Amino acid sequence: MEIHLTPIPDNPQKAALRLFLCLEIDPMAIRKNYTVLVPYPTGGGHYAVKGSTVDLLDVQAHALETAGRIKQTALIEAEAAAAAAQAPAAKKPTAKAE
Repeated sequence: MEIHLTPIPDNPQKAALRLFLCLEIDPMAIRKNYTVLVPYPTGGGHYAVKGSTVDLLDVQAHALETAGRIKQTALIEAEAAAAAAQAPAAKKPTAKAE
């Protein structure tokens, strides 16, 4: 993100517009990646597939996440990593000395 310092115009609306136009905001940055846990209708008679990933805005994802139909992919991966770290390492059979 770049911020350009320019003289502020006398009109505050123009100043706000200039600041907004100078900020380079990536519209895809506000979307998050979610994994589908329970299929849900996506429109037109189609349904999301269980296990697939979708990119949604927070507003779009809120109701689906509350209903337990989706979960953030990053959270699922973090839980899997934590479970793998807590799982005891499998013991290797040791050879008995004769």
